[in-house]
Amino acid sequence: MTDYREVAPPATPLEKQLKTLSLVILAVMVVYCITNFTSLPNEIPIHFNAKGEADGWGTKNILFFIPGVCAFLFMMMHFIGTLKPKTYNFPVKLTEDNARKQVELAREMMQSLNVVIFGLMFYILWRMVDLATGGTGGLGTLFMIVFLVGIFGVIVYYMRLAQKHA
Repeated sequence: MTDYREVAPPATPLEKQLKTLSLVILAVMVVYCITNFTSLPNEIPIHFNAKGEADGWGTKNILFFIPGVCAFLFMMMHFIGTLKPKTYNFPVKLTEDNARKQVELAREMMQSLNVVIFGLMFYILWRMVDLATGGTGGLGTLFMIVFLVGIFGVIVYYMRLAQKHA
């Protein structure tokens, strides 16, 4: 029997789907940046306050920073998924019986976080371009709440699943 504390199990179908969705969102971000770049003024909103209002401006080249950060996150989450599971921090004690499921849940959680973060980063990117081309408003007052609920919602959901499969 394989000891999944030492060797990571193969990716689950859900993990593969989440990775694919992350890559699709990342590709859409890159295409969006490229297709909108020439129509943007040299100065675009690059920072938003807690109310979601633009309060910092910078060069339009910063637009590619967001997909760059997402690409870095994708690579890091992929790399972490290749490490020996015993290097992860789990909310439950790993045993021979639960190790495989716990590792699968941990990797699915990482990929779920990628999807949530990429989706929120694409929203920020879209709002930056919209505001730079004459749109009004900002990120909106609910953005920070949606961001926090999205991130912590994924974490709490997977922590509860880990407890259930302890």
